[in-house]
Amino acid sequence: EIPVNCWKKAEELVLESHYGRLGLLPSSSYVPFVVGGTEYPTTDHYYQSSKYPDIKDDRREERLEYKRRIIEARTAAKATQLGQSRSGPPIAPNWDAIRDEYMMMGIRAKFTLHHGVNRHHE
Repeated sequence: EIPVNCWKKAEELVLESHYGRLGLLPSSSYVPFVVGGTEYPTTDHYYQSSKYPDIKDDRREERLEYKRRIIEARTAAKATQLGQSRSGPPIAPNWDAIRDEYMMMGIRAKFTLHHGVNRHHE
């Protein structure tokens, strides 16, 4: 269960960062969290790797390997570069419809594990 004030802070973070007024904990900040048993160094790593789902088809292994490369990228910038490159396997066909949901899941996971992280900035 996410504390209500924590979720409110996550919503403020998204709104504020969209307009560029808040530099606190951007998606590229190294604040590791776990989703589905996998540790992600940043929200960018989680978001970009989520473009490559585990679909059982003839390109499954290629997608899973590419997803692993994104998760293991040394920086958020590199994870983003890999995730935005179209030289890898195809992304989820419905990515445009679900991408906001994945960003919010990443933010929610980060704030659930680190819900006191921004208290010194209030």
